[in-house]
Amino acid sequence: MALVVLNMRRVYTIAPYLITGCVLWFFFHESGLHATLAGVITAALIPSRPSGDLVGAASQTAVIFEQEIEHARHNEGRTPIRSHSLGTLHAVVDRLQEPAYYLEHFLERWVNYLVLPLFAVVNTGILVSGAAFNPLEQISLGIILGLCLGKPLGIVGLCWIASKSGIASLSKDISWAQLTGGAVLAGVGFTMSLVVAGAAFDGSVLEGAKLSILVASALSAVLGLAILKTALSPQSPSYVANAA
Repeated sequence: MALVVLNMRRVYTIAPYLITGCVLWFFFHESGLHATLAGVITAALIPSRPSGDLVGAASQTAVIFEQEIEHARHNEGRTPIRSHSLGTLHAVVDRLQEPAYYLEHFLERWVNYLVLPLFAVVNTGILVSGAAFNPLEQISLGIILGLCLGKPLGIVGLCWIASKSGIASLSKDISWAQLTGGAVLAGVGFTMSLVVAGAAFDGSVLEGAKLSILVASALSAVLGLAILKTALSPQSPSYVANAA
């Protein structure tokens, strides 16, 4: 409820959302629900619209630059821009970016170089000798087909339906072949797939499911990169069409 109130009152400062999200995570964890849900709820309620007005920001920056130019003229052009003017310019730019965008780029390095490696270490421990892994067994085959085939079919299929129905259109910067390659790469289900498998299975079945996820992720990565390499080659029809 606190996150909803913050969103409705157009609070654009990140700190209240992070603090409330941490509290929410604690209560989810203590209640027995998967704490990942707290992150999903917090992310969904962080404002996604900028708080700034483009015309007003342009006018404000124009005034700042005029003042700095006048200040530099009095000092024969050797004076750098003053610190308080730089601070104001940073604040203006920050207002033009929605909090969700700012938070995404702020956390990008932490997630890529700390959170994901820790997640992999904690969740991917597999006892291969005791794993009930058979790629043709129902659970294993379902996981592999779901990631390698189901994900790209769902992504490309919905995009095709949206394009044909007029709801959306494919960007001129990409081709259907390139979209297909990207959709196949979506089958690299190394994060949420492990979370779901951990909630659904246990024991040797869980170990087999983890191995199936890793196999499907490897297949998706190789196939997706191969499709993209072909689609982006200078001899590809889609590459020639985009270049034209």
